[in-house]
Amino acid sequence: MGKLQEVSLQRGKDIPIWVLENSGQYTSRAMYRFLSYGGVVNKRMEKLWHTKLPLKLKIFMWLAIQGRIQTGAALKQKKWKGDENCSLCKSLESVEHVLSSVLWPVLFGQVSKKPWGGTGPQIALLTFLITGSP
Repeated sequence: MGKLQEVSLQRGKDIPIWVLENSGQYTSRAMYRFLSYGGVVNKRMEKLWHTKLPLKLKIFMWLAIQGRIQTGAALKQKKWKGDENCSLCKSLESVEHVLSSVLWPVLFGQVSKKPWGGTGPQIALLTFLITGSP
């Protein structure tokens, strides 16, 4: 009851204020950030979304950082009937394997087929992977 005595009620219209945004307005972005990271801004993810990479690469990297790429190992946990091994080298296909053993050589040109053509997105992606900044 002591806490209720400290409250003073006034006449007038109530104005809701969303404390997770500086503007005081509710945004789904602020709610997602709060639910995902406890309200803490993930600077690495912000840098990722502001890079000049194509959107499909940004989404791929976002999924990779969160460990959500649909690899053979991840699909096998969901009762997938396919092979959990990499079709290129036959080792277990995990997020780490895709990034280090498959994507890395493709980006460095050690594999003949380059999925993106030029060099701009690859350099930006590698820089982000290594340093965490574009």
